[in-house]
Amino acid sequence: MQPMPDTPNRLFEVSCKSCLRTPITVARLCDPDIALVTDHLRACSAYEPLGEEPMLGAIMARVQVTRVARG
Repeated sequence: MQPMPDTPNRLFEVSCKSCLRTPITVARLCDPDIALVTDHLRACSAYEPLGEEPMLGAIMARVQVTRVARG
């Protein structure tokens, strides 16, 4: 697998599939960003709890990631 090219002109919107909000827009999804998304999902989807330490796949199943051009 080849590493992703460094593309500073691209951003990624991470949108919640439940409420359709975009809690973060980032150039690269890192641990602090994942923690923010997890906090949003816990607050938004209380009827479907994530658990103490959810696997990344469980988090990503509840969001949509879209590439957007930097303005």
